[in-house]
Amino acid sequence: IIGPPALCPWTPSPCQDGPMGYDVTDALGSLRAAFDTSRAELLGRLDGLSSDEYFWEPVPGCWTVTQVADGWTAANDPEAEPAPVTTIAWRLWHLWDCFESYSERAFGTRDSGMPYDRFVGTPIEALTLLRRAIDHFTAGLDDLGPGVGEPLGSAFGPFAERNHIDLGQHALRELNAHGAEIGLLRDLWFHRAEPCSTGRSTPGR
Repeated sequence: IIGPPALCPWTPSPCQDGPMGYDVTDALGSLRAAFDTSRAELLGRLDGLSSDEYFWEPVPGCWTVTQVADGWTAANDPEAEPAPVTTIAWRLWHLWDCFESYSERAFGTRDSGMPYDRFVGTPIEALTLLRRAIDHFTAGLDDLGPGVGEPLGSAFGPFAERNHIDLGQHALRELNAHGAEIGLLRDLWFHRAEPCSTGRSTPGR
């Protein structure tokens, strides 16, 4: 485990500047363009997300975000096997958690000071936090410039010798993979057998 979030396993592909790799500055430009596309697609897919959808549990026993005395907290058991189905709220928390952790370890800063196991209770707040966390991370990559080819360092444990392009590739995979899961949950909500009394909310496309 290389630090929070515990549920972000990482198996990056090597990316090195030199004869056996490619220029990291060119790679950063391509990576940032891919981030912009994936970010826009996910946020567009979440347009109109309702509170009912945000907390909807398609099966019993879902991991979700629950209210506690001093806010909201996310279920998180790294030892769970197999991992439970989750709510959209949990997926948004997980993505936020990942990007905050990557930024803190790679750049020494993060967008929010909120504890990693905490989150928020409305879709608007969740999407605001996620948008800001992604933007903070990608801005950190931009600020490194040619330094994106430097090793990540000890904060990344066994991946210390990987570079920031490797980290960016992994973060993009996380964004796309969980974004696809969120999209599926929206489709399942829309086509569920028994709509709740508030009516159906058409998924963003």
